[in-house]
Amino acid sequence: MFFHPIYLIVIFLIVSITYLIKRREKTNKIQTDYLLIVLIALLANCVAYSYSLYTSLSVNFYFFYTIRIIHYIFIFKYITTFQKKKISKITFLYIPIIFFSGVYLFGLNENFIFSQGHLNYLDYNLFHSITKTLAGPRDLFIAASLINLYYVIIVTYLVKTVLKELRRSKKKNKTHIQWVILLNLYVISSALAAATNSILLLLELDYPVLFLLNIMVITFASVIPMLFPKYAKHITSFKKEVDRSKNAKEEKEYLQIVASLKNSKMFLNPTKNISHLATITKMSPKLITHLIHDFESLSVHDYLIKLRIKYAKEKIASGYLFKYSIEALFLESGFKSPQTFYRNFKKFEGITPKEYLNSLGNI
Repeated sequence: MFFHPIYLIVIFLIVSITYLIKRREKTNKIQTDYLLIVLIALLANCVAYSYSLYTSLSVNFYFFYTIRIIHYIFIFKYITTFQKKKISKITFLYIPIIFFSGVYLFGLNENFIFSQGHLNYLDYNLFHSITKTLAGPRDLFIAASLINLYYVIIVTYLVKTVLKELRRSKKKNKTHIQWVILLNLYVISSALAAATNSILLLLELDYPVLFLLNIMVITFASVIPMLFPKYAKHITSFKKEVDRSKNAKEEKEYLQIVASLKNSKMFLNPTKNISHLATITKMSPKLITHLIHDFESLSVHDYLIKLRIKYAKEKIASGYLFKYSIEALFLESGFKSPQTFYRNFKKFEGITPKEYLNSLGNI
């Protein structure tokens, strides 16, 4: 029994996944789900690796690396959520998994494409002797190295495009830019770590300096996910910037909805819904849903709640709670119960009404 950094990473990934699940909402569902799949796939890899180290039993490299490919696929899909336009064809993302499976099936019948024979992937640890962890045909290790390079190229190209958009954005957010760069560094370093280990193994190189260098690269790749908490709050609330200049008509209709809500204050009545909004704006519910989603990245229901919270904040800022109770506030703001009010206030503002009131005294 010996200590290996992978055990800490397993614990850290479980904590990160739990945190993400708690922050998963309608407004960030797609983005959060992609990121969850990335972390769950990474966790599956780390658990398999930990099991191998703990029991000294080798894990089938095909199944291990197939999970890693899925992890790369969803990193790519996650980064695309920072783009204005969706990538229509993403077939190229799945080519590596087909290629890898083909190499594996060939190897089962002792048919080799690149190199004959089988290998054991070795873990060179500073605190322990060499440990056999992953086993499979030599071809699989070569294929994995090529796939690593493939994903490094396509992810880096995507990141370059996304960074251009983020830097040109009117709502330029340094945290999002740093996060995308960090993801790219993670893909490059983790792919490099896996590739160098495979090369050392395939070429049967036995140089301590190279092993030490490889451990440093693996450590760097492992540390990057541990920076996740610093960005978690921001990356789960990312909203795409809408290019409103492309459709002046839609912007005009959206502003009409905003004006109607402001003048009628129908959002303060909890019995009112999209049907009432359609009546006062003389627009179809489908059009209203489309416009609010495009300009606010919210459903109509959530947008009305957002307006209620905004109204409640204005009331709190004006000293409402010094004269009236919190019960009076949530009722006047359009909420049916204090639970719904507290939950949504925390959802949109990140703090409770009382914490918001206290923060005003510090301004």
